[in-house]
Amino acid sequence: MAAGLLIGPQNAPQGRRVLGAALSGAFVILALVNFWWLYPVISAEIIPYDDWHRRMMFDRWI
Repeated sequence: MAAGLLIGPQNAPQGRRVLGAALSGAFVILALVNFWWLYPVISAEIIPYDDWHRRMMFDRWI
């Protein structure tokens, strides 16, 4: 629904719809890449410590 609001209604200016679609698409791609990057940790796969440490966002929490 947020992507639909960002893209705008059907009668919105073409520039707004193109920009909204590009931003929505970029967000979806970013979310998929982030999921792919964190998947080994989320699924509890056994990975080397260095790979696990690279995926941790905040070193102070470890």
